[in-house]
Amino acid sequence: MRRYICDVLSLDTGRFSDLFRSLVEESNFRVKVSIAQHLPVLRTMSFYDDVLVKLTMSGFFGVREVALKEIENCLKENESKRSILFNQFLTYQKGNCYQRQALAYAFVAVSKGNEEYTTKATPNLILMLDDPISNVRISTLIALGKLHSSSQDVKFALSTLLKNEHDTDVHNIAEQIYARIC
Repeated sequence: MRRYICDVLSLDTGRFSDLFRSLVEESNFRVKVSIAQHLPVLRTMSFYDDVLVKLTMSGFFGVREVALKEIENCLKENESKRSILFNQFLTYQKGNCYQRQALAYAFVAVSKGNEEYTTKATPNLILMLDDPISNVRISTLIALGKLHSSSQDVKFALSTLLKNEHDTDVHNIAEQIYARIC
């Protein structure tokens, strides 16, 4: 795959970026995982950020997992990408349930090791606790636990969720996160 990408890169970059974007959108699980694994080869390309975000928001868990690791590696090398990725992820707040689930983990990946972005991500995650889909609320709780934010806003949001939550799984995870934070 890497050799194929390098050969194709010698083509017109505009045409290649269009072809590559459509490949990312229309491909199956195996192709998306392979693309995600070979993303480091494409870091210098203009469409890299867009492709990385699309793979992170994929409906396939395995693809998201590889893309989230790539975000962490990318941010180690280029800190300036953090704001670009964060702003692109914000556009997915109204996405489908898989995208909203992935968004919680994407906020963690972009915020990891950066207090400023942890502060920016936390209010967005708190809003996501009110999502109608329980799996999104669970992913959001896990993300809040990974951010290790013990602000009063997070504590209040968790205590409110614990009072009002009727889903047993969400309630149990919320109790664990609340105990860890407090």
